[in-house]
Amino acid sequence: MSRHREHYSKLVRGALISLAFAATAGTATAAQGSRLAAAQSQQNLDLLQTARAIVRVNVVGRECPMFYAVDRARVQDIEQALFNKGLDRFGKQKLRQAINAAEGEFSTEFETGGAGTWCPAQRTHFDHLGVHDLVGAPRN
Repeated sequence: MSRHREHYSKLVRGALISLAFAATAGTATAAQGSRLAAAQSQQNLDLLQTARAIVRVNVVGRECPMFYAVDRARVQDIEQALFNKGLDRFGKQKLRQAINAAEGEFSTEFETGGAGTWCPAQRTHFDHLGVHDLVGAPRN
């Protein structure tokens, strides 16, 4: 009987140790999963911000020159630099999808306010970013 208890005790102790390791591994996996999810969430946010920046600059170059002085060469340089950075970081497919989504947002925003409201707001936006004179004075 004592031999049976000793064997049973070893089995229980082994099972508890295994559970402890499994719980620790599960916690580590959960923490890693949480960090991975946070990193993916941050990457998605960065992708969306990059796409919005590309589209914003594109719309400025496309819509604002009719009403405001716009440095078109600078617009192209900024747009190309943002696109190349996004392409390197996120890949063509993800970046294209994000740009398509952002274009819908900006089209709605532009149509709602029109150039008279939207373009000066972009001048303010870019001034805050330290990009001065991208959108200049109104055309007569």
